[in-house]
Amino acid sequence: EQEITKATQALEQLQSQLATLADSLSQQYGKNISDIFNGHSLLLDDAELLESIKQQIISQHRTAAEAIMSVFADMSQQYQQLDDTYLQARYIDIDDLKNQLLLLLSATNPLNPALTEPTILLADNLGPLELMRYKDTPVVGIALSNGSPYSHTCIIAAKMGLPMLVNL
Repeated sequence: EQEITKATQALEQLQSQLATLADSLSQQYGKNISDIFNGHSLLLDDAELLESIKQQIISQHRTAAEAIMSVFADMSQQYQQLDDTYLQARYIDIDDLKNQLLLLLSATNPLNPALTEPTILLADNLGPLELMRYKDTPVVGIALSNGSPYSHTCIIAAKMGLPMLVNL
C-alpha cells in the first residue's frame, strides 16, 4: 500500500507540475508548446498506466521506483519499435516522464549547473522537461549524441530559438 501511495502521489505531483508549466508556457511560446505538456499530463492521468504500476508493485513485489522504471521502459520500447518516425520520437518524452517521476520519488532536486556564460549543452539525450530547466540560462545551443529531429525537445528548442543537433 505504501509503495502504491508513493507512485500515485508522484504521478499526481508531476501532473500538477505539468499543468502549471503548460499554463506558463502558453503565453511565452504559444499553445502548441503548452499542448505538449498538457499531453504529458493526460498520459499520466491514464487509469491503465496507474493500474500497470500497481500490478508491478503487487504481483512482482517491486518498489514504486522499480515499477515506474519497468512500466515506462516497456512504453519507451514500444514507441521505439513503431514504423512512424514522428511517433517513434515520443520515446524521449516517455523517458523524460520516467526520469521526472523517479526524481520526485527520491525527493531529489535535479542539479543544474550555474551557467554564467553562453553555453552549448552536450548530452546523450534531452527530454522536454529537462530542456525547460535551461530556459532562463545562457544556453545558446544543444548537441545530442542521440535524440530525434522529430522530438518534442527539438520542437521546443526551435521555438526557444536554440539550435539543436541530434544523433551526433
